[in-house]
Amino acid sequence: MGKIYYTFSEVCNELAIKPHILRYWETEFIQLKKKFAKNSSRRYDTKDLELVKKIKELIYVKKYTYEGAKSELKKRRFKKYIAELKKESPSLKDELLEIKSILLQCSSFLDKVNK
Repeated sequence: MGKIYYTFSEVCNELAIKPHILRYWETEFIQLKKKFAKNSSRRYDTKDLELVKKIKELIYVKKYTYEGAKSELKKRRFKKYIAELKKESPSLKDELLEIKSILLQCSSFLDKVNK
């Protein structure tokens, strides 16, 4: 498929997923947000298509539970976010260490105040 948007049935057919499964995944995975065209039909972009492929792989191939698949998707999103931050800020590690130091100082101060 090389389109910008895909219909609900195109996604189901392309990925060999039954419609009720895809509808259920829309309720279970918050990353898979419903998008509607003017005629109220569901639309999926290429990111959505890749996400559905990943969900299918996690559940059917790797045998994750729904909770496990959700957790894995969150981890992947976090790793992608960190990678993007590293591109923007090569000294990310130094910045994070500084933040950690400040938080430890705050924690120490709060411990003293609460005693």
